[in-house]
Amino acid sequence: MRFLPWLVGRDITELLQHGFEIDEVIALQENSILACSTTELELYFKQPAESLPWQNAFPIAIVLELELAAFAFNLLIFLRALLCSIHKYMR
Repeated sequence: MRFLPWLVGRDITELLQHGFEIDEVIALQENSILACSTTELELYFKQPAESLPWQNAFPIAIVLELELAAFAFNLLIFLRALLCSIHKYMR
């Protein structure tokens, strides 16, 4: 995994390493994970789901729609260039 920091960056690598460590602690059912917790975090996760802020999915839907439109436009340009080159080759 020496190439991973170069590929995805140091911060993402540290997050992955932290996730691996947490997975091991959870698998062993140790209580040392509680030392990393805060009272604010505990209180946040004790709240019922209805009282948590509602997440709006419309911004994500708009971004996905724009990405789909950009992909389709790029695909059309690529296919046109491909067909033109095939047509010139067949002459």
